[in-house]
Amino acid sequence: MTNFIPLSRRRQIEVSDVLGRVQKRLSVMRAEIKLPLQRIRYVSGLDILCIAAEAGLKGLRTHRDIKIEELQSLPEEIVVEDFVDEDDVQHIVSSNADDLETDIEMAADALNELRKAFCVAAYHHW
Repeated sequence: MTNFIPLSRRRQIEVSDVLGRVQKRLSVMRAEIKLPLQRIRYVSGLDILCIAAEAGLKGLRTHRDIKIEELQSLPEEIVVEDFVDEDDVQHIVSSNADDLETDIEMAADALNELRKAFCVAAYHHW
């Protein structure tokens, strides 16, 4: 015995099945179109962030390296002057080495802050 489906019922099954498949295929096509565009936008945004980070980090590293070279070129024995003026106020004249060390530390801190900022920007870009 064969399965017999009345013609009217067969027509309903065929139409609803085809309609479901078409709707499913359209949603799949929409997803296929949308996902690559989102991926392209995401990757190009990350590329821009990376270019900006590299430029900023390069500038800070160059500044830090210049200060390190200046510090290394200073004579080793630098006398820090300490004197008291007429009003009995003590003054300390700092050496150039102290200023350069401060600049180097600030550049290192700026490098870390810039890295953090770009990590947060990349996270929020997602």
